[in-house]
Amino acid sequence: MSQEQRPNPARTQTLWRPPYQVALVVAGIVLGAVPGLPRVHLAPGLLLGLFIPPLVFHAALTQDRAQLRGVIRPVALLAVLGVVLSLAMIGVGAHALVGLGWTSALLLGAVLSPTDPIAVVAVLRRLRPPGRLRALLEGESLFNDAIGAAAFGALLAALGGHAPGPLDLLLTFGRQSLIAVIAGLLLGAAVRLLLSRLGSGLAGLVLLILGAYLAYAIAARAGGSGVMADVVAGLVAGGSRALEPALDALWETPLRGLNSALFLLAGWGLPAALVLGQAVPILALFAVLQVARGLLIPLVVRGQGRWTAPLMVWGGLRGALSIALALAAGSAAGVDPRLPAIGYGVVALSLLLQGLTLGPLWSRLGPRDEAAATSA
Repeated sequence: MSQEQRPNPARTQTLWRPPYQVALVVAGIVLGAVPGLPRVHLAPGLLLGLFIPPLVFHAALTQDRAQLRGVIRPVALLAVLGVVLSLAMIGVGAHALVGLGWTSALLLGAVLSPTDPIAVVAVLRRLRPPGRLRALLEGESLFNDAIGAAAFGALLAALGGHAPGPLDLLLTFGRQSLIAVIAGLLLGAAVRLLLSRLGSGLAGLVLLILGAYLAYAIAARAGGSGVMADVVAGLVAGGSRALEPALDALWETPLRGLNSALFLLAGWGLPAALVLGQAVPILALFAVLQVARGLLIPLVVRGQGRWTAPLMVWGGLRGALSIALALAAGSAAGVDPRLPAIGYGVVALSLLLQGLTLGPLWSRLGPRDEAAATSA
């Protein structure tokens, strides 16, 4: 074996290290399995409104704009078609295989359609893929968060009888999206202006966190999608330059704390027996999710190297947003009571199975040397 082809032992060891969300899933399951431990009863939408805004806002804020512009067409197709295809296939599968009513089944499809930018970024930071592949995965996870959350909101309105037909459902989605975009543009511009004066210290961090919650709250209060508003606000606030390293570093501890608390509270609030009781539906719908992704990726991503399509198919990890949406849906009247456990189970399986194997898959299919792995 030549010097150029010899694998780097340090790099190989790093690739096998799973994202920290895997440990959080395991810890949450353990909490849910402890006998006699008091159950956590979470208020409707608490996880969604409390934990998600800073996580999504930061993912948008730190998006590489130059890389994103180069892949905006496939990212847009992946985000839109990915949500539609996942929503439709999970909806049909949940109805036919699990017996959920159509609205609950489609709602579960919306819950599971977004990939998780936090988990994806955690993996990509270790794997150091080519810039284009990283931009595709990060951009897709960011934009389908926005579209999936808006679709979730529109379906909840349908469940409440406010949008009884397909046309009304589409109009509800459009109205919520428009409100979110306007709120995100205004809040993002204001944060960007103030950030240029406050700098990269603690005051800047407080401003960013406040901006994330305000964008979400204002959009939601006006009848829009708070998650989409945070995506737009983060992209606008970041502008054309990357977030300053000093300010980005300040985010690390609060973001990990929020993500950890979300996973632990979700696992604690859902008894392990309840999730394991839905093992067959969870396995079946996880398989449907991978089939949907396997059908979409090769159609959208072409000519990017033999390893790009399989890595993107397996790199669509689900995470924090899907868990928060699943638990929020469980509190709505008319939703099948099995939905939160199934949604949580599919996310847990995604993180455990994909999160543990994506690194080894990359080491087998990805570029053979560091220069190729880090090139744009």
